[in-house]
Amino acid sequence: MRQVNSEHVLTQLNQVREKAISRLSMVIRDRDTIETILLAKAYRIECWLREGYMKIAQKVDLTIEDLRGPHKLDWETISRIFALHSILTRRAGERKNSRVMAQDVERFTDSIFREEFSQMDQAQAEWEKCKCGVCRRASSG
Repeated sequence: MRQVNSEHVLTQLNQVREKAISRLSMVIRDRDTIETILLAKAYRIECWLREGYMKIAQKVDLTIEDLRGPHKLDWETISRIFALHSILTRRAGERKNSRVMAQDVERFTDSIFREEFSQMDQAQAEWEKCKCGVCRRASSG
């Protein structure tokens, strides 16, 4: 019977995941932003999550209904989005052209959601280090 190299399999799984994320990223841009955020949280896709937070927080007339619509975000996420929105709105008011520079949007997003992004990174790193089948099954379901 042939022995399977778990490191090789893990590398292949990560490559498949990265390809899937890359291809789905084109499709996900056309989806509802809140739905994208929820999918990113569920499947730990940080780039979708960051992009979703930045997009929704830049919405000029953001309301609570936008964030609690058919796809519901949790209240902690909602409060962080409104905090980001408030900072960006204030920054835009300070600028003459009423636009916030892209690097500022990303910087403030990373600052406000630092803990969530860090937890995603840690969970991914732990999954990659673990060799047991239990962790693999738990992370795929």
